[in-house]
Amino acid sequence: MSRYKFYGAEKLPFKFDIERLRNHLYENIVTAGEPIIQGGAYGGAFGGWSVYSNTGHWYDGWTQGHKAMINGGFDYKIAKKIGVVHDFSHDTPTEICTGYLKEVMDELEEAGLYPRRVRTTVLQPRGESTKHRDAPNDAYAARIHIPLVTYPECVHTMWDDEGNEHVTHLEADGSAYIIWVNNLHQITNDTDNQRFHIIMNGWDTKGITERFGFGHIETLKSKVAEFNQRVQDAY
Repeated sequence: MSRYKFYGAEKLPFKFDIERLRNHLYENIVTAGEPIIQGGAYGGAFGGWSVYSNTGHWYDGWTQGHKAMINGGFDYKIAKKIGVVHDFSHDTPTEICTGYLKEVMDELEEAGLYPRRVRTTVLQPRGESTKHRDAPNDAYAARIHIPLVTYPECVHTMWDDEGNEHVTHLEADGSAYIIWVNNLHQITNDTDNQRFHIIMNGWDTKGITERFGFGHIETLKSKVAEFNQRVQDAY
């Protein structure tokens, strides 16, 4: 199995105060404005508010980079057209990154996970995505989830290279989870309620996980600069 393949979720060594995070959700996030809702692979059922973005505004950071995925590769021309920048470039706290939520982000940063393109997301009742990948097959593409409000019928389904299904439900008990998103996957909310998660891209640069180790941060920063330049130069 590829080092970037694991069809499940690994718990991170953190336990956050779920009630404080939920209070922040209802008092400081949903009150900021109507969520940005994505179409495409999400059919208008998924969106939210950015915690870290490229510009520092909560409504930035919702460009769908997977639209530039072609046959397991990446099309830089499409990326330029739709305004994609590397997820690592979404590193500026937004208006909603305050209070206890900021404390959580600081803790993840100090742990060497470099949370980027952080978003508080909503998956609408009976909403689901298409089956999709968020990065090429051979890319390091890890995503961290902190569920805030969820139900057993809200699941993340992954398919391995043989087409077998692996279904995971992430509990909202203050835990944080990390998963690969370069495999084929789908999110589903089979309830009449909204599902809220904090999600972000992350890179385990200090080896605190079993399966998601990345390596030296300077290597990553070099790749970020190269990626953004290739998008800028595409024509």
